[in-house]
Amino acid sequence: MELWSEMQRFEISPDVYTYSILINGVCRNRRTDEGHRLFEEMKKEGIMPNSVTFNGLIHGYCKQGLMEEALAISSEMTGRGIQPNAVTFSSLIDGYCKAGKMDAAMGLFSEMIIKGIAPDVVTYSVLIDGHFKNWNTKGALRLHSEMLEAGVNQNVFTVCSLIDGLCKDGRIADAVKLFLETVGVDNEVTGCSPNHVLYTSIIQGLCNDGRMFIASKFFSDMRRRGVRPDAITYGTLVRGHCHVKHLHSVALLHADMIKHGFTTDDEMHLSLLSCYQKFGTPRANFPRLSSC
Repeated sequence: MELWSEMQRFEISPDVYTYSILINGVCRNRRTDEGHRLFEEMKKEGIMPNSVTFNGLIHGYCKQGLMEEALAISSEMTGRGIQPNAVTFSSLIDGYCKAGKMDAAMGLFSEMIIKGIAPDVVTYSVLIDGHFKNWNTKGALRLHSEMLEAGVNQNVFTVCSLIDGLCKDGRIADAVKLFLETVGVDNEVTGCSPNHVLYTSIIQGLCNDGRMFIASKFFSDMRRRGVRPDAITYGTLVRGHCHVKHLHSVALLHADMIKHGFTTDDEMHLSLLSCYQKFGTPRANFPRLSSC
């Protein structure tokens, strides 16, 4: 908003593009009230919003779970003769999925297809994620198959949702198979290099199932490929090893984490302390625990 203040100071009149950029920016930072204020202001100035403006505000409301407000903006959008596109539908579908209203989400999905609007990777991915989070594995996998048959390439978010959902459904072998099929051979996920998010997703699923040996193998492969783990990756492995009493591995991981510049958050601090208290681990094995 500093740029906005500078424009006002130099009496530079904003246009629809300026307003759209600002509205998108504040809405992505969960400042939707401010986005709506700018939206009303531009209309008062006689500047008509375009599809980018409307979609930015709709996306902001959906992310905050304010579906009534999002639908009101969507209605205004069509009322002004601007037809919703894949971005509009994807935002609304995502909002309904996060609210657990899968019937409404699938209703919009059907509507966009009837209107000749092709679902993109974002549309499919939020629906797949929504089905998994609402314990409908069959529906999620059906959508994934439809997506691939339609020639829509999956991305890292799609694969992470699938891995996470399969692991939570107890289908660990299927999750590992999916990971290896999408990453293991050609080292890419349809144009997206495997990143720490993708690796952490499979590692977390394995850790939650107590399969620490395989989780450690994936961690080693991650490092071998030059993918840098983050604090979440380390935390997942530390807690997993703590749970199965692999105390030496806990100490090594914690030391490696500190070595690479990561700090120990409260959750990991408690995990390490719990490990020490439960199993009588010598404090010397956690040389930096007292400074966490």
